[in-house]
Amino acid sequence: MARNKDKGRGWFAWARSAFADRSRVLDTATSVVTFAIVVTVLATLVIARGPLQKQATSLRTSRLQVAFDWPPLAGKATSRSHGSGEPATWMNRQMRAELENLALKLLNGDPFDSHALERTRDALRQTGWFADGPWLKRHPSGLVVISGRWRAPVAAVRWEQKDRLVSAGGELLTPEYPLGRSGLKTIVSVGAAPPSLGEKWSGGVQAGLTLLNYLRSMPGFEQVESIDVGEFGSEKRLSILTRTGGRIVWGGAPGVFVPGQASATARRDRLAAIMQSFGQLDAGRSVVDVRPEDGAYVQDDEYLARATTVPRR
Repeated sequence: MARNKDKGRGWFAWARSAFADRSRVLDTATSVVTFAIVVTVLATLVIARGPLQKQATSLRTSRLQVAFDWPPLAGKATSRSHGSGEPATWMNRQMRAELENLALKLLNGDPFDSHALERTRDALRQTGWFADGPWLKRHPSGLVVISGRWRAPVAAVRWEQKDRLVSAGGELLTPEYPLGRSGLKTIVSVGAAPPSLGEKWSGGVQAGLTLLNYLRSMPGFEQVESIDVGEFGSEKRLSILTRTGGRIVWGGAPGVFVPGQASATARRDRLAAIMQSFGQLDAGRSVVDVRPEDGAYVQDDEYLARATTVPRR
């Protein structure tokens, strides 16, 4: 009995010793593997350091270039041209140069300077030209490509002897021109100061843009000089000023019902009929009123001239 107990204790002692030896072996093996991994990583870093430094130096010293994906002309999918030709865009050279100079001023050739990209993106967004974006992508060659969803100017708003461009939504854009030099239809007598770039201009500008867009397909639209919104705030009345010096009292904005006024469709049809009969939207008169429901009223300038003439004594 005692002999059996001694045998059992001996076996357990042997097992403990064997497991302890195996644990030491595993610990040793783990240490060896860990050491091998560390050595491999260090060797890789040493070997790759040269090429990595060379590539980083090449990127840092690459020549900075900027390429905008300009808004394309109508009917074209892109503004990019083959070779070194002018881009197929409605944006003129001066507008493009201003944006390019702004980007070049804020960017640098350091490919690891993400803050420069962010600063440039924010500055370009504040010009008002971008409805969405802009998005900047830097290439290893040093080229930074800038794209986005552009706003297009559709009219000018006159303010303090300058014509400021606005988009279809009334957002203020960067360019400003001397009076009558923008090449676009103008909205005059606005009742609010310009907003920040990219923000919508109030003070009747939205109503003026709505009327311009509504008249755009009408015969004689090229004779429209501007939309006067000076009475829109108080009377909800818009007037069309023609290139020949006439004033067409239009009334409420299209799509807005005003009691006592003909529908917008009827008013536009009357202008088309006047254009067909006289060859001028204003019929060659100083004032035409297309608001009444029973028809258009044309001011008789000759009668008024005779009636206001003071005879000599």
